[in-house]
Amino acid sequence: MVLGTKERIVADRQFATERYILSTNPVLYLPLYRLDGASFLSADGIGHTCTATGALWRPNGRYFDGVDNKVTIPDNNAWDLPADSSLLLWFNTGTTASYQELAGTFSVGWTLYCQTQTLKFYNNVEDILVGGAISTNTWYFVAVVRTGNNWEMLVNNVSVSTATNKTVATSTNPLHLGLRQDNTGDYTGLIPEVWIYNRALTPLEIQNLYLATQWRWS
Repeated sequence: MVLGTKERIVADRQFATERYILSTNPVLYLPLYRLDGASFLSADGIGHTCTATGALWRPNGRYFDGVDNKVTIPDNNAWDLPADSSLLLWFNTGTTASYQELAGTFSVGWTLYCQTQTLKFYNNVEDILVGGAISTNTWYFVAVVRTGNNWEMLVNNVSVSTATNKTVATSTNPLHLGLRQDNTGDYTGLIPEVWIYNRALTPLEIQNLYLATQWRWS
């Protein structure tokens, strides 16, 4: 098939984006907008086995309908977000009326979630990061970065919350997207991309990752 000019531009941009993402060595990369089926491998070079329950594939990500939909990735030490690590994802929620799990290992461990139009990060004891207001049907890029025991949350490449001298409980739970381990916190909306790094990304790396993927979700 011969690609037209527009298709070539998109394909070239896609190739450059994927090459950049993989060159930064994430320990988990889930481009859910192109990983279909009930079982699939992560695209990070490690190949974590992932299982989708509900969470139907769409060209703009996995859609979670708010009724027991989730994506599950088996336990890995990196999911504990130890000292010097980073979690990043894109999302677009269809409701802000209730508690909604985006990602986490909680009931033991951590959870990144939306509640009452606010983005929060919980470390098994308290909300250590509280972000800005979240609206429905809007794309957001959130980054949670841990440097030692200091934390920062960025939304759309803007720092919105920091915390110092905070840790996270070690968990043997899988990593869940869209639903907590105890099957509460159903998420309604889209999640197209997720990253975890076993290092603290620099502000420039976060900016580059945001800009490299923004064209897909804006």
